[in-house]
Amino acid sequence: MESDCEDDDRKVSPTMVDITKLITSLSQQISNQSNFIQDQLLKQQSIIEHQAHNDLKLQDVLQSNEVFKQEVKLELENLRNFLVPPKINTTPSPPPTIPPRVQPDPPVNSGIQAPGPVDSNQQVMLMLAESFSKLSSMVIHDKGSETKYDWPKFSGETKTFKAWYLAILVQLSLPQWQDLYDPSTKDIVKYTTNVALNGKLYAKLITCLDGSALQSIVARTHLHSDGLSVLQNLYQTHHPLHIPEIIAAKTVQFWGNIKRMPNESVDAYYNRFKELFDEIQDAEGNIPVKNAVRHFIFTLGSEFEPIQNNYQIDNLPAKWQTVGWPTILVLCRNFYNSVKPQGVPSQPSKNNFVVHNVDRLTHQK
Repeated sequence: MESDCEDDDRKVSPTMVDITKLITSLSQQISNQSNFIQDQLLKQQSIIEHQAHNDLKLQDVLQSNEVFKQEVKLELENLRNFLVPPKINTTPSPPPTIPPRVQPDPPVNSGIQAPGPVDSNQQVMLMLAESFSKLSSMVIHDKGSETKYDWPKFSGETKTFKAWYLAILVQLSLPQWQDLYDPSTKDIVKYTTNVALNGKLYAKLITCLDGSALQSIVARTHLHSDGLSVLQNLYQTHHPLHIPEIIAAKTVQFWGNIKRMPNESVDAYYNRFKELFDEIQDAEGNIPVKNAVRHFIFTLGSEFEPIQNNYQIDNLPAKWQTVGWPTILVLCRNFYNSVKPQGVPSQPSKNNFVVHNVDRLTHQK
């Protein structure tokens, strides 16, 4: 019987030991998770306190501006009273004589006697100089208090993302952020070992984000304290260049659907065409510029049939055989104005390529 009991104890004891280890490991994991959550809360609290500190600085600047405005008002009121003094002395002023004009020194006693014209002008200039010196010093101080606005805000609008991202890259190109910026590609690095600087970038970006952009980043806990991942996520969300479906859709629109509307000007259509072409090129669409220029001319409308016909027979002058977009815009604009002038009959222009009578030999060739 005793041997049987000993065997039962041996069978039970390993299970008890495993349960104890499991409970210990679970408690350690819970404590680690609680410590991590506590650290995140402390970081968020520090960010909020920093923002509140900046708000207090802004309030101090506003109060100092109000005090300065009141001082300027008082000085202007004193200046007005000085220029138009009250008539207290009813005694007639002595007739002007030559000695006061010859001796310009008596302004020393101007506080007792009525000021002459020369003395009043000097005092007015002194008061104005003092006021403007205070004003210039206040403006310089006010500019210094706006350094926190160097990093712009982004609220989630895709149209403004590119400008915002370029502004952030300008900030990261400064020496204090050099570990996060790659000067060869003029973009952020893919990863970094400087964890502290990366966390500082995350805190800085949180203060720059607003609206839906801020909500999407805060909701993704795996991005916390990782500024580089936040920028990469925002770039992929609001500027998706390398998604095959988007590239294919824009390419189909470029080659199949885009054309100038009947009431659309050449400049307006050029802007719309060039914007779509640039988006495809940025997405590595690799459309040759020569083919894009040809497609632009063939989608301008029936007014450009002479140019289109000579494109087909390869009979264009040298100035039209260019791939420079500004040059193409100028040529097309001038050609359209020559074909459809405003208020005058259509006349050939010497500076534009207007083809009405093409040489038969050229056609045969």
